[in-house]
Amino acid sequence: MNLSEIKKDGQFEVLGVESDELRERLTEMGVYRGLRGKLVRHLPFGGPVILQAGESLFALRREDAQWIQILEL
Repeated sequence: MNLSEIKKDGQFEVLGVESDELRERLTEMGVYRGLRGKLVRHLPFGGPVILQAGESLFALRREDAQWIQILEL
């Protein structure tokens, strides 16, 4: 399952990122394998997804979220 498929308020754990370039960028943002978080919201019209991990909020483009493999908790 990828991050763009999880429903609102769904809990997840990041299993990996299928793009090397995106993996580097996400690691710099604090998103890495093993990170647990919650999907806060899917913005409409193909907009970004909003994630919460600990006290941090992240907005990711939906097309980037499709590259992030997760385990739904």
